[in-house]
Amino acid sequence: MNTNEPNLVLRGRVATGLSYRGERDGRASFVSFRLAVTPSRRGADNAWSDGVTQWYTVKAWRATADNAARSLRKGDPVVVSGRLSAQEWTAADGTAMTDLAIAAETLGHDLRYGQTHFTRPVADASPTDVTVLVEAPEAGPVGREDSPEPEPMGPDQASEIEEYPVALAG
Repeated sequence: MNTNEPNLVLRGRVATGLSYRGERDGRASFVSFRLAVTPSRRGADNAWSDGVTQWYTVKAWRATADNAARSLRKGDPVVVSGRLSAQEWTAADGTAMTDLAIAAETLGHDLRYGQTHFTRPVADASPTDVTVLVEAPEAGPVGREDSPEPEPMGPDQASEIEEYPVALAG
């Protein structure tokens, strides 16, 4: 790890569906999604107001990617810890763009907003039960509002799920 790379912890919401690629052809599993971070402040009148939303692309590999694909859904509150980087690219109209990306080292639900149930994965099991699977682009920014929606990996896999079962600890 490079000691000059900025590390940070962010709390926000999963703003897009997850883009997931399982391990294949010697390549590690990979997942990415957009994270919306909106600061809230209490004013002099004791009322809360939202600040400007900041957008990040969260990327994770290997076991973290597999577990995120099984666990996270659009709208979930999450805590992300990782290395920050700025990725520069050129839009179709020639405009120079910058995307803030986080290589997630730690990723999980923000328990201030709900409950979750921790389950250890079975050794050598791939996330075949994941229902939101899309092919991750090989290059370029992921999940940007001006980029086209990724295609589903297979006909039996939905690209968006409206309801999710939740296991509550009891």
